[in-house]
Amino acid sequence: MKFTNKIFMPALCLMVALLCGCSKEEDNVARAVLASTSSLTFSAQNPTEKIITVYSDAEWYMEEIPEWVTVTPATGSGTTEVTISVSENMRDGSIDNPREATVVFRGSTLSSRAEVKVSQDGDKYRDCKEYSVSDVVSLEDGTVVIVPGAYVSAVTTGGCIVTSASFDSNIYIETSENVEVGDEVYIMGTKESDTYKLSNIICDKVTVLSKG
Repeated sequence: MKFTNKIFMPALCLMVALLCGCSKEEDNVARAVLASTSSLTFSAQNPTEKIITVYSDAEWYMEEIPEWVTVTPATGSGTTEVTISVSENMRDGSIDNPREATVVFRGSTLSSRAEVKVSQDGDKYRDCKEYSVSDVVSLEDGTVVIVPGAYVSAVTTGGCIVTSASFDSNIYIETSENVEVGDEVYIMGTKESDTYKLSNIICDKVTVLSKG
């Protein structure tokens, strides 16, 4: 029995010490983390670094981020000024597609997280495919599209309805371009659906190819 106690007591002491150590370590990790902004946007070329403030009641840490984003410092406590910078958004000497990442400053729990969305400008039409009006209808919302040829079948105050050359599909496009019924147009925009699940294109550019 004495032999058992000689083994048990040191083991118990060690366990208590480890638990106390864990408790102290957890006490040093933040239970509340806030950031001074929820989003940042950078230019594609010559992006300027931005400074935000992170507030916490103890230590916070960074979650993993993509290599094109740099955050300094990667940990802090209390009120900390944090510098966020990004590399140029270039590929093969030309501006690449827009990109996004989420920078997370985390504490000890799932609720003790401050998220900052980092967006960088780019050429969203780089590598963009060309679609017919019929193709656009079945695409997912948010798809960037180029429609090289469509025909205006009706005009509204905020845009117009265009149809395919075979008149088998119609889609609404939002544009301020002055178009008329019968015009053939070239469309660059993003496919979305309205509250009635009807397809439309929010246009960046509409070019009239031919009148009437």
